[in-house]
Amino acid sequence: MKRIIIINGTLGIGKSSIANKISDSLRDSYYLEGDLVSNTIDGFNVYSEDKIKSAIQEIGTIAKYSLKHGLKTIVIDFVFENPSQIKYLKDLLLEYVEEVRVFYLEANEDEIVSRIKGRNRENFISELARTKEILEAQNEYVNAMRLGITVETSNQSIDEISTNIVFQLKHRLNAAAFIRDSEGKFLFCHRRDIPNKTRGFQLPQGGIDPFEVPEETIKRELQEELFLSDYKTIARTKSALPYYWKKGQIYDHYIGQLQYYFLLEVDDEQKKQISKSSDFDFYAWESIETILSNAVSYKKSVYSSAWDQLAE
Repeated sequence: MKRIIIINGTLGIGKSSIANKISDSLRDSYYLEGDLVSNTIDGFNVYSEDKIKSAIQEIGTIAKYSLKHGLKTIVIDFVFENPSQIKYLKDLLLEYVEEVRVFYLEANEDEIVSRIKGRNRENFISELARTKEILEAQNEYVNAMRLGITVETSNQSIDEISTNIVFQLKHRLNAAAFIRDSEGKFLFCHRRDIPNKTRGFQLPQGGIDPFEVPEETIKRELQEELFLSDYKTIARTKSALPYYWKKGQIYDHYIGQLQYYFLLEVDDEQKKQISKSSDFDFYAWESIETILSNAVSYKKSVYSSAWDQLAE
């Protein structure tokens, strides 16, 4: 499987060190340093969107060439200030890879300042000013995961951060939903591929496509699996929770899934939209206790953990 891993974040956050470390830990991998590419762009200017796009285009060209000549994973570090810049790279690379994962490195401001000063560069004052500009530009997108999956790096070593990211790479990204009706009952879906009608229940869920955020995934999956397009979002788990398939099972190179969970509400009219699909043969509206005790065996624990977070 060919894939792109993007390490995003502000100046001094440690993108280069972490991207390089991740690349070293993966087979058939190549680390593509964004700053080196930017330096090859004539008249490159961080305040020129055209020049930034030129750098991104060159990054895409190098990545495509590397993938065509036998490499399986390209690890890219670059400062993406807004989602449109990431989308530009996505459009260049999507047809060449099966997976794209984007991570946004985050740290408290004091630690970022300390890291920048620790690089002992003469222009660290201007780097600090530029960092503030970048953080302000990125701020509105971070919580919505538009710039990547947030990885907290404060008080952590390069080894700890890279180990965390490599762990995430072993899991497929997914999103699932607890759907509550006006009576306080929750939707439980029976999988069509399981003959036993008293087993095989799960929440509606689906894999997160490249560059997609969980909100987009759950909207798409609910339409495809339930024909549900109207609902109210109450809450979402802050981070993805892991679960593993049955012992010994591996799909592609994944050992399990990292799943984001949503709590949604439907009124009586919205509830009428829900109908059978190719994924599920029937539905039931049950108490949350029934759902947590009768789910597919290897999902029971993660469902309980997710509900604990959502219930707060």
